[in-house]
Amino acid sequence: MNNLKNYIKRFVQRFGFDIIQFNARSSPVARRMKLFQYFEIGCVLDVGASTGGYGAELRSTGYDQRIISFEPSSDAFRLLETRASRDALWDTVQLALGKNAGEAILNLSENLESNSILRIKDRHTEAYPQAAYVGNEVVSVDTLDHVFDRYCTTDTPVLLKIDAQGYEHQ
Repeated sequence: MNNLKNYIKRFVQRFGFDIIQFNARSSPVARRMKLFQYFEIGCVLDVGASTGGYGAELRSTGYDQRIISFEPSSDAFRLLETRASRDALWDTVQLALGKNAGEAILNLSENLESNSILRIKDRHTEAYPQAAYVGNEVVSVDTLDHVFDRYCTTDTPVLLKIDAQGYEHQ
């Protein structure tokens, strides 16, 4: 059996990969789930959800509580809505969150995950051309305080995940 393991390991190393033994107790996913259980997280606010990758990852690792995903981009939101549509505990909201309620211009990129209300730096698009802007869209913005009161209760521990391309400081 060791010969087979060594052969497979050497084979994949030729392609620049390595195989290591998986330790379920120390994997990042397992540690996150232990934290969710320890703090009894009953609701996740997924701000900047894009197409729902984080929510899908949570579901695939056993999180079975409420998820509310916020995504302002129409294109990304359609994909997010489709992904979450068969999950009664996963709500989607087409909305950006920021310091003040109102409207903002969302810069759209070829890569949906690079959409941002902020302007992208030239060095970023030089390193990753798919992040270049291809258009923009006017989106609705609300405050975290306002949506928290609408979607969460104070007796349930909430995890706030934000991936807003630098707009997190708002």
